[in-house]
Amino acid sequence: MKKEKLVRYVGFSFHDTFDVFKEIVDDYDWDFAQIQHNYIDEDYQAGNEGLLYARNKGLGIIIMEPLRGGSLVNNLSPEIKAIIRDSKIEKTAPMWAFKFLYNKDEIDVVLSGMSTIEQVIDNLKIADNEGIPNSMTSEEEETLNKLKVEFKSKIKVNCTGCKYCIPCPVGVDIPKCFELLNNSSMFNDIETPKSKYNAFVVSENAQASNCVKCGACEKKCPQHIKIREKLEEAVNTLEK
Repeated sequence: MKKEKLVRYVGFSFHDTFDVFKEIVDDYDWDFAQIQHNYIDEDYQAGNEGLLYARNKGLGIIIMEPLRGGSLVNNLSPEIKAIIRDSKIEKTAPMWAFKFLYNKDEIDVVLSGMSTIEQVIDNLKIADNEGIPNSMTSEEEETLNKLKVEFKSKIKVNCTGCKYCIPCPVGVDIPKCFELLNNSSMFNDIETPKSKYNAFVVSENAQASNCVKCGACEKKCPQHIKIREKLEEAVNTLEK
């Protein structure tokens, strides 16, 4: 395609683990990669490790989900609002999320979904005023760390997504159930996780309510999670 001048650059968008990301990066002379990244997802999918690996290979970096589908700016808990309000640095929730990304010299482009002209104007202001790599102050870093800690304190299940617990004998997608259960608590939002649960879990007949409590998963879990107990919580939160 490049030889025929149909495109100038060739890259890929990524939604899997770091090991898979590394394999794809090494397999072809890509120009860029697009990954999910924000101040909550530093260890999710390609993560910060993937970001640095691709950059060291000379790839351009495009960031998607900078606001985590709106979770970092919508339906904020009173605790998150208080951290933003009490910060020594005056910034809105979107500004904090973008500051985290713009501060990284490895990032070239940050995608942001916008649905109103006001959001377009706000995003331009943020890019103009905050789009400088390596410009984060110690006060800004302190506030971002408080936001990370507060969001992560709401995690219901200490699941790392290692997938040692699957395949489940009856097909329950245990990591996905726990991911959506955690999201419902972390981001003060039940409707979005429920919608994703129906779309990606129930549609595959992999819902938590299929669990027969055999306990095979718990024997393999490195985190020693009481999986059967937590799956019941997923049923009560996401299915009822």
